[in-house]
Amino acid sequence: DHWLWRSGEKTFDALPYPALIGAHQINNAAGVLMAIHQLDKRLPVPLSAIQQGLKAVRLPGRLQICPGPIEQILDVSHNVQGVAALARLLNNQPAQGRTLAVIGMMSDKDQRAIIKKLVDPVDLWFTVDLQTTRAETAANLCEIIEQFSVGTCRACDSVESAYHQVYQQVRKGDRILICGSFYTVAEWLEIEE
Repeated sequence: DHWLWRSGEKTFDALPYPALIGAHQINNAAGVLMAIHQLDKRLPVPLSAIQQGLKAVRLPGRLQICPGPIEQILDVSHNVQGVAALARLLNNQPAQGRTLAVIGMMSDKDQRAIIKKLVDPVDLWFTVDLQTTRAETAANLCEIIEQFSVGTCRACDSVESAYHQVYQQVRKGDRILICGSFYTVAEWLEIEE
């Protein structure tokens, strides 16, 4: 129910697991503890503050689960490693019903590899055009998805359009995944406000 971190003669003991989802968060926390250790002479942080920080840490939009009759999972990961963690979560915690994904991505990302990681847990795709010139088009993302011969894909001209289409399709027990970019998640959250 706890872990410890050690570097040389410095040890942080009785650490709670980070409040963030995923086993990889221990590695992330260890990196933070190394930074704290390196800055200790200039900026000492007591063990109690570290423990409290690990228990209270939140990272909105990163494997963020919003429970309810229709669960939402928001994830800003936009590289293969981040999406692999998302795919593990989706596969380890399957929805009672379907998983409907809203995805928008930047054109300089590895869309094929990212989409391939999400193929198994996603039943219905809504690709979106994002409000930035760096974004891949919704139509091109649908073409990639269709190359994997999975589910149905609908290209939407905006996150707002996808939002309304998703809520016409979703039913109790389904979950909605919003992913692929900070832009996608931010635009979705703006609509929800």
